[in-house]
Amino acid sequence: TCLHVHHSLGRVIAGAICFFVFASAAHRQQAREAVAFVTDEVKARLPIFGKEVLSDATHAWKKNT
Repeated sequence: TCLHVHHSLGRVIAGAICFFVFASAAHRQQAREAVAFVTDEVKARLPIFGKEVLSDATHAWKKNT
């Protein structure tokens, strides 16, 4: 059983991967549940999703969903 979480720091090019969760377990359902749990917890607790840098150099934040 193993769990890895990666989150990019700094600017991320549109369309690039900025958040990655990898899980391995004896049974695939356990791995899926672990990935879903970690993703939901990160999105609920950390304001890291959805900062959009606009063409005029300002930015806007999307709400976590």
